[in-house]
Amino acid sequence: MKVWADPDHVGKITISIMNVLAKAFHVQAGKSEENRDYELLIKLSSACGYQAQLYSGLQKSHEFARRLDSIDKILSKATPEDLALGMNPVVIAEEDRRTSLALR
Repeated sequence: MKVWADPDHVGKITISIMNVLAKAFHVQAGKSEENRDYELLIKLSSACGYQAQLYSGLQKSHEFARRLDSIDKILSKATPEDLALGMNPVVIAEEDRRTSLALR
């Protein structure tokens, strides 16, 4: 059975890759104008951007999975009656009325 990698671990790896790419970029950018390899600079910056997008997407996926797990835990304990009453307009209106009276 495959398991998701811990987002912190994946984040550390991604940041490590970005640090290596950024270091190589700064070395190349620090060279004199005639010795700079602009093609390499573009490739390095593109690779950094790709890593950043990868990291962002992965973080969003992990956050979404965490939220789904939370919802799944709530729904697994709920009875059909609880679920039906939660969407019942009469129950919602009654709760709104109680809230407005409590605020007075």
